[in-house]
Amino acid sequence: MNISKLPLAEFQAVILAGPGTNLSPLTRHYVRGHGLEEPVAKSLLPIGNKEMLNYPLAWLDAAGVSDVIIVCPTSHRSLISHFVFSSAEFPALRINIQTIDDEESMGTADVLREIGSSIQSDFIVLPCDFIPPVKLTLSSILDAHRMDADGPILTSLLYERGEISKDGPPPLLIGLEEKTRTLMHIPVEESGDDVNLRMSMLWKAPSVRFTTRYLESHVYVFRRTVLDLLAERTDLSSIKEELVPWLCRTQYRIAAKR
Repeated sequence: MNISKLPLAEFQAVILAGPGTNLSPLTRHYVRGHGLEEPVAKSLLPIGNKEMLNYPLAWLDAAGVSDVIIVCPTSHRSLISHFVFSSAEFPALRINIQTIDDEESMGTADVLREIGSSIQSDFIVLPCDFIPPVKLTLSSILDAHRMDADGPILTSLLYERGEISKDGPPPLLIGLEEKTRTLMHIPVEESGDDVNLRMSMLWKAPSVRFTTRYLESHVYVFRRTVLDLLAERTDLSSIKEELVPWLCRTQYRIAAKR
């Protein structure tokens, strides 16, 4: 089969399967006889009775998104490749495994910039440790993205946080225009009690509501044109901390100039 002649998919998917340093010692190299070291891939750690990577793959498969790029460290490629291509669970998926050798110093936006030539259509970005609720379908998110009259460059999946605890993620103050479900403000970084707002945002969305009720799931639907913007803005390294806040600011800066 000549893949180059396949019809262009409406959406591609990018699964970020990083080194998992935050899960050490589960993802440390371990010794297996005769002093041999083997890598432990975060994306293949078991959750329930399945490998972690199984959950986002099943979510994509159920929505008919078949063109999937998995980005992982070079040291994890053989393990992930064996899991993906020895499984008969996702025969409809066309999976391309790409490796990043400098994953320790690269941000998530840097990764998109690095693999941009492999992305030919609008695309979904999600982490390998995303386990969706049973009732949350990717199809519903893609339908919301398609049907938005403004043709959004980004659709971000937020979720309601549970009880705030000292061991959980810190509160995230976001600005939402609830009538149109438009994300107007998200902080560049955690800034304590200080909130910097622009008048141009308040002019564009005077009914914007600020809340700490939600957190980011790190699941995004992007227009392909985001990659062109990233090519120009090489200073944007992180999707969550830099690209998304910048896209939020851009929408009301453009409105202010009109």
